[in-house]
Amino acid sequence: MKKISILAALALGAALIFSGCDTDAVTEAISELTDSTTEDTTTDETTDETTDETTEEEETTYSVDFTNSTIKDAYCGTYDGTNDVVADDGTIIISVDSDGVLTMAGYCWDKTYITLADAVDLSSYTKVTITAKVAEDYEAGDAVIFELTSGDEAASGVSTWTDSTFFGDLTTDYASFSIGMDQFSNLGDNSVYGSTAADMSAITEICINPRGATGNIYIKSIIFE
Repeated sequence: MKKISILAALALGAALIFSGCDTDAVTEAISELTDSTTEDTTTDETTDETTDETTEEEETTYSVDFTNSTIKDAYCGTYDGTNDVVADDGTIIISVDSDGVLTMAGYCWDKTYITLADAVDLSSYTKVTITAKVAEDYEAGDAVIFELTSGDEAASGVSTWTDSTFFGDLTTDYASFSIGMDQFSNLGDNSVYGSTAADMSAITEICINPRGATGNIYIKSIIFE
């Protein structure tokens, strides 16, 4: 635009010099100047079309929120979000710390039930990953079972029998254990719920059953993806 305006101004100057006070020449020059400026405005506008392309490639995950769930054990009580569940001998059975880490105990064949705030559709997820560690005095039981239920005695689960590396190689350092959702099935007599497969589109509760283990298990996260 700058170049065209300068040329038009020069043309105007030339018209004035050579025509003196000839108003027709001046009018013509002004008209040319106006036309050039208009033309330039339409052609020289920068098309800076910054497209905000939001990548929808981010994987959708569902992370269990222990602070927003009702957590109970089979024998000692329910965690109310404030007070730990403690056994008569002082063993911490259920606790959630300020970082959202769940402490649960393998205690006299105890089981921990995590009731979700709302039913969750897990039918499109392909794997689950648990990040966990154990206390120094932890001793494994004969298996660890992880079950999902949709209520009405319907449940599907996996265990260290299904995959010995899943949730089985627990140490005093946090480690992540993953397993495919296609490995989940009704566990029959080993289910704490019943003998019907869960409706994975309406999961209401998770049960972790360390089957005769002793000592605390610390669960940092349970993530479905």
